[in-house]
Amino acid sequence: GYRGADRDETRRVIAERELRAADATKSRLLDALDRARISLELAVDTSQMGWWEIDGRTGEQYWSPRARQIWGQARDTQPTYENFLGAMHPDDARERLDALALPQGILIRNYRVLHKDGDIRHVREHTRVDRNPDGSLLRVTGSILDVTDIQDLRASAEQAKATLDSALNSMQDGFAVYDAEDRVVSVNDAFRRMLPDAAAEPGTTFETLLRATIDRVLPDGTEEERERLYRRRMAYRRDPHGKFELVLANGRIIEISETRTQSGFTTNLLRDVTDERQAAAELARAKATASVTAWVISWSSVSRVSSGIWPFSTMKVCNLSRGSLRRAAASSSARRYCCPPRKASSPSAWPRSAPATSLAA
Repeated sequence: GYRGADRDETRRVIAERELRAADATKSRLLDALDRARISLELAVDTSQMGWWEIDGRTGEQYWSPRARQIWGQARDTQPTYENFLGAMHPDDARERLDALALPQGILIRNYRVLHKDGDIRHVREHTRVDRNPDGSLLRVTGSILDVTDIQDLRASAEQAKATLDSALNSMQDGFAVYDAEDRVVSVNDAFRRMLPDAAAEPGTTFETLLRATIDRVLPDGTEEERERLYRRRMAYRRDPHGKFELVLANGRIIEISETRTQSGFTTNLLRDVTDERQAAAELARAKATASVTAWVISWSSVSRVSSGIWPFSTMKVCNLSRGSLRRAAASSSARRYCCPPRKASSPSAWPRSAPATSLAA
């Protein structure tokens, strides 16, 4: 009998010891859980994020203080799905998804909430759904972030970009910006008009644009000619200095200038200088024609004056008399200007020792 009592006492002591160890383990786990919850709440508060949770077994919900603030809900508002739907903007009905009916996984959605004071806030939410093996709901957790300031900055950036694009498109010159990887960031309409075959769109590489441009410049060129122009253009690209000209197959002349920024970006400015080049050529031809005409008229004047022949119309235009013309032609300066010395062997050469009066003879 005593041995049986001793065995029972031993079992009781062992059970009490195991129970105390289990209580100690449970206490440590609860303390660790509390510390983890405190750390999580501190991290969430620091990140300005709110979070919420739905227990799939009991249906109870929890909203963090930050989540209530984002949704515009008072502290005493019951955390129910109906109250959450009441906080959503009426135009975002498509985002009104029943979290209890969602499949297992993670869902990211953006929506707006309408506060009672009329303030509209933009919210980005990450939702995680966990289900049991039989498909029943275990829990739903979510984190929300007020991204209104980000949306406002994005809207301002888009408005600034639209204004910049409008200003660039009003330019007569072509303009393009390339990033550090030599991809198109922005391009205006004039650039597309000058190089329509290049298909310059954001993300296109400069090499792709260059190959298309060479096809337009040398439609019938040999492979060697194309490669020569490619190397020449790339050399200028690596060390942009001065200006670079391309003559397109349609005869248009495009002047290109490039600038490298401190951030590694590259800007291209394209000018169609065809009209300027044609006007300059016509002006040069006109000046050359005028110079030749003036020399011919001067030579003719001296010859006609010396022989006593001068068209009346020319004298009228010049507002000169026949005598003044003879005297002007007889001067040594006029002879040097109008009649440059010729070789002595020429029968019609002016005698260098001839007196000035011989011009009027």
